[in-house]
Amino acid sequence: MEFFVFYFNEESLCQKLISCVPLLIGGFKYREQSYNLQGSASYLAILIPLTTVALILPNFTTSTSGGTLTSIQAIAFSIFTIMLYGIFLVTQTGRHRAFYVHPDALQATKADHTQEDPVTVSKHTVLMHTLLLLANILPIVFLSKSLAKVLDHGIGYLDLPPALGGVVVAAMVFTSEGISALRSAARNDLQRAINLCLGAAASTVGLTVPAVLAIGLLTGQTVVLGLGPTEMTLLAVTLLLSTLTFTNKRTTLLEGTVHLTVFFVYITLVFSP
Repeated sequence: MEFFVFYFNEESLCQKLISCVPLLIGGFKYREQSYNLQGSASYLAILIPLTTVALILPNFTTSTSGGTLTSIQAIAFSIFTIMLYGIFLVTQTGRHRAFYVHPDALQATKADHTQEDPVTVSKHTVLMHTLLLLANILPIVFLSKSLAKVLDHGIGYLDLPPALGGVVVAAMVFTSEGISALRSAARNDLQRAINLCLGAAASTVGLTVPAVLAIGLLTGQTVVLGLGPTEMTLLAVTLLLSTLTFTNKRTTLLEGTVHLTVFFVYITLVFSP
């Protein structure tokens, strides 16, 4: 269980750091890019408590030590996490779907009633995209689990830092979302890139944490969720930078460069902690 959580922690950090790389490409190509401020704020509103409770708080509880949780804490935190992520999904797919569509698209639809409403999606489209998503994600997930064993052997043989395996697997799992986000930013569709990257980060924490804690309780294994001091610092910096970045109406090359610099710091610390 510690082995799995180790890769989960690395994936969470990688997703949050890589998620803003499209800002660099979009800012370089278009100078400034806009997005729906309400949607980005809702992503941050769920990411901050989810990551703090799951990855930082376990290091400071007094009932247990070493970044672990008691059974009561694990059950309670899992319930809270599922409830929070469930309400977020209701907001995203139901009551406030317009928050996750670019404002210009909404205004164009209101001005031209012949255009298709970007908020309304047909059932056929949802089904097709769901099937395509599964077809792309499942092979990556299955390959990543097999690749982890090969990576561990190679890393041990070459005497490389163990965290490098988590970075490689996280990058592999995040490949599909990352490529789609980069393509969206390159065609000046930053809203879609935000939905992909921040949505993937939210689902990783919101769905994986309860699953891991449930498996730990059922099998009697110890789940270590708490990050180390270095990772906690980088996570806090990333959340703070994301809040500053996505509380303005436009992003530029500067925001992308700042986030990319933090990512390079993270990679450097992987090899030289």
